[in-house]
Amino acid sequence: MHRTASHDALFTNALDGLGLEQLLFGDAAAAEQCFRTSLREKERTLPPGHWDIVKSMVHLARALDAQGKWIEAEALHQSAVERYAERYGQDGKETVEIRWELMRVLEKLGKDEEALDMSEGMWEVIRKSAGDEHVDAKECWNDVLRLRTKLGTSGQEGIVMNGEDHLEAVVRE
Repeated sequence: MHRTASHDALFTNALDGLGLEQLLFGDAAAAEQCFRTSLREKERTLPPGHWDIVKSMVHLARALDAQGKWIEAEALHQSAVERYAERYGQDGKETVEIRWELMRVLEKLGKDEEALDMSEGMWEVIRKSAGDEHVDAKECWNDVLRLRTKLGTSGQEGIVMNGEDHLEAVVRE
């Protein structure tokens, strides 16, 4: 379908900026309205799949997550993960960041097994690219351990900091 309307980048950028500010200051409902309006305008005026549309989906998903509207946030994050993977690769840093947000939403929805699978995969990617001692690897591993604990997985391996600020593996029985 050919778009006949022109895209007003100034308008949508202003909405996105205002929405980000509102989200930052804790008004997720107002942020949602800004992001929804921006996304609708972009979908109306830009070609399907345009990268600005994808970024707006992520902004809206974050505002929805902040309000506990996790079902819609999950759907938006799922779509964004697919698009990010196409652009940056499945293991690209940007894709992993959006997958992490999706994993958190899945956990909030009680989809702990799916969230655990996603966390374990992300942890492997992060530790291979950045190393076990990288803060993102540690944070992701904490997510893995938390989810394993919720699911009652036994014999969990963990990573802890020893007194010399190095990582060491431990086994939790």
